[in-house]
Amino acid sequence: MAAARALDYAANHEALTGLPNRVLLHEQLNLALSRVQRRGGSVAVLFLDLNRFKHINDSLGHRAGDEVLRIIAQRLRALCRDTDTVARWGGDEFVLLLEDVGGQDGAATAATKVVDALTQDIVLDESFGHIVLPCAGSVGVVMAPQDGTDLDALLSKANMAMYRAKAQPQACFQFWSNDINTRLHERLALEMDLRQALRENLFVLHYQPQFSLYGQQMVGLEALMRWQRTPDQLVMPHGFIQVAEECGLIVDMGAWAVLHAARQVALWLRAGLKPVPIAVNISARQCLNRDLVQVVRLALQETGIPPHLLRLEITETTAMSDADQVIGLLHEIRALGVRLAVDDFGTGYSSLAYLKRFPIDELKIDRSFVSDIATDKDNAAIVRATIALAHGLGLQVVAEGVETEAQSRFLADQHCDTVQGYLFGRPQPVDIVTQWL
Repeated sequence: MAAARALDYAANHEALTGLPNRVLLHEQLNLALSRVQRRGGSVAVLFLDLNRFKHINDSLGHRAGDEVLRIIAQRLRALCRDTDTVARWGGDEFVLLLEDVGGQDGAATAATKVVDALTQDIVLDESFGHIVLPCAGSVGVVMAPQDGTDLDALLSKANMAMYRAKAQPQACFQFWSNDINTRLHERLALEMDLRQALRENLFVLHYQPQFSLYGQQMVGLEALMRWQRTPDQLVMPHGFIQVAEECGLIVDMGAWAVLHAARQVALWLRAGLKPVPIAVNISARQCLNRDLVQVVRLALQETGIPPHLLRLEITETTAMSDADQVIGLLHEIRALGVRLAVDDFGTGYSSLAYLKRFPIDELKIDRSFVSDIATDKDNAAIVRATIALAHGLGLQVVAEGVETEAQSRFLADQHCDTVQGYLFGRPQPVDIVTQWL
């Protein structure tokens, strides 16, 4: 008898967390829907996913990842009532089945508690060195019978709502709605088009000049990606970068940009021109992907260009997302002879203790501070202090978004090294840039 019970338990629960598995979840959801249809009321299904869980597995190993999943399972069980079901869907995904929640308001209250529980740091035990891990998660919510009674359809809708929540900048929850379905279908179509564009080489690089304020000469170029979707339609980054980030395609697109920028420098050198360094933007996903070092190394090996003619830019927010890992990555890239810059400086939350450890050559002041430096004393003070800080650390300073003579004069008075913006030149295709050189 005990052996039969053990076999039954093993068939309906997953081994790592001891939570109900998909088989038992389906049974429980089916029973809950039957009760609701008899007695009235509603059932809330919460589909949740941990943010950046893959990074834990990649950096600390699967044993640490398993421990994180066990801790999350315990938190979720502690939140729920005896009548609720907490199941593990697979990987870092869980499903909560809540009966008698009091409609959408009650479900929202429950989802808020779940998001709060997921955002609490995780402290691993002494076998992992008592390491503290930041944690966050996204939750999708669907209500039955309001959103349907088909089991698979309900779970699919909750999953789609979760992905909608994941697209938000902070951990949150999202209720299912019909427009989510429309948006997700549009997003999927865009993702497929982007993958085809990468296969068919439909991306192009445009280049924006960077000028020295002292010599009034071009000293650099920033490579900016464009998508030639049709012969007559050139799509700007805001039309596709977010989707590329969400689906992970940004890693391959970023590798493409690094290689093609290096190839363009090689073409200019072979033509007898004297190219200036080209800066390529690196995304957060690329920084968490250790292949970036190899991407840069292979680009330099294939093209044979001097490494100082290639520069990588990461945003301040990306740099601080996992500072210790990013610092290690940047040191490896810097060892190849490639210069490094921190972009959008001032928009994140840099720790000066970390900033001095970054092996960078430049700080780029975000355009939001430059736009009104001639009229806003607060932004003027921030820019003045940033330039002094950078020079004190031995770094060059680039000001972005310079569009007026007044901005340029202010920056020159503060001894800013380099400027970039429409006053000095808009991003242009390669044939025009070649004429500049």
